[in-house]
Amino acid sequence: MRNSDRVPIYRHSVHYEKDISLNSREISECTLYSTTPGGTRIYYDRMFLLSRRVSPIAQSPPSNLAYIAEVTLITEPFKPNSIVENDNNKNYASKGMININISLSERKRSTSEKKDHDQFSMDIVSKKMTTGKEEKTNVLNNVNNQLKDLIELIEKEKDSSFSMKSFDKLDKKKKKSKKKWFIICFLIATFICMYFILSNEILNYDIYFVFLSFVRLLLIKILPFWDWTNIYTRTCFIANPFYNNSLDLSECNKCVNTTEVVTQSNISFFNFTKTIYLNHLPVIIDDATENWPAIKELTIKNLFQLFIDDPVLSENDLCYFESNRRNYNQPGGADQLFNDYINGDLRAFIVHWNNCKRETLKIVRSYYSKPYFLPPSLGQTLMGNWFLISSGFHKGANHLHKVPLNHNWVWLAQIQGSSSIELRPKHPCDRTCSILKSVTLNKGDLIIYSHLYDALYSPLKKETVLLAQGVD
Repeated sequence: MRNSDRVPIYRHSVHYEKDISLNSREISECTLYSTTPGGTRIYYDRMFLLSRRVSPIAQSPPSNLAYIAEVTLITEPFKPNSIVENDNNKNYASKGMININISLSERKRSTSEKKDHDQFSMDIVSKKMTTGKEEKTNVLNNVNNQLKDLIELIEKEKDSSFSMKSFDKLDKKKKKSKKKWFIICFLIATFICMYFILSNEILNYDIYFVFLSFVRLLLIKILPFWDWTNIYTRTCFIANPFYNNSLDLSECNKCVNTTEVVTQSNISFFNFTKTIYLNHLPVIIDDATENWPAIKELTIKNLFQLFIDDPVLSENDLCYFESNRRNYNQPGGADQLFNDYINGDLRAFIVHWNNCKRETLKIVRSYYSKPYFLPPSLGQTLMGNWFLISSGFHKGANHLHKVPLNHNWVWLAQIQGSSSIELRPKHPCDRTCSILKSVTLNKGDLIIYSHLYDALYSPLKKETVLLAQGVD
């Protein structure tokens, strides 16, 4: 190197690799050089050489380049002693000079190549740095743009949240108004339907009785879990000690104008309720028992035989058993009377009893059904049914026997024979209402009357069978 490069020089002659100092502290900021056997000095800038270890020339140096410790990668450096011992002639110096010159020229060429390479590398680095700066600038710009977008979005969101709150309020008001109008329309439609139902009496009764039928089915389903029949059979849910069961005179207005018992057929329960039930009019229905098995099967003999042979009927006692033959009015008298009649040992008699046991009532009801004209709201009492039987006791209408039933309504069905019925108004209605006499009830007829009357009957034929049932 020239002194004009202003590089501080520390002259140190080395001939072997081991003589090159590797301690950077000893030669800090100094330039190294070595002397060849020919006397040529080669100067080395250690810091530069160390920084250029990764260059292609350092990785693959020329074959005649001197070995530099920790810089070049020549595994076996040239040793000057071997060269001095083998070459003692004068031609060696010239050859050495030529080789050194060649090596110097090659070194200069390599140095220029290094400079070009370094310049290229610097250009690449500068380009990379420029590219890196541009990328950073782009990233910052992107971040800045995203922040701006985020701020704008937040501002819009604030505006939109305010508008959404307003919209929600309006939407809630609309929904409330819709619900309000729906409720108003529903109520109006309900009132209109109720008006038409109430104005149409037939439709009113239909809906009312259908509703009652559903209630009745519900009560039947509840029966296994709760026996409500004890409450149902009571006259009052809560007993009133001040209650007077007698009729009020105002009730007698229903029977003031009743002078006869009319006969009707094929009557609907609506017409029955409207014309008969609400006015307490007695009436005979001549087609009420057409489909009853009792009309064909229950003669006196068959009826007595049924109570003897059936295990349920024979085991359960009969209630209020009473006969004109006093010897039968005692425990076991019913079975004795039945057997005597079947065996032909019984003369004229009249007898009645009540099938009060539930098991007995079920079997007897299999021979008849609820009269078709009774509305669903009217149920037959659970107090049982009655048989009023006579044989050879037809003494005319002058010998009357009271029907032992006291319910709101009572029906009498002529199963066998015929009877004369007389309806007498109860007190105090007997002052204003007429006695309905000589009402003939033939086989298959059914008469129904209210609690304003007491009924009396007289058999008109040798064998008569009457079936009675209370209605509440």
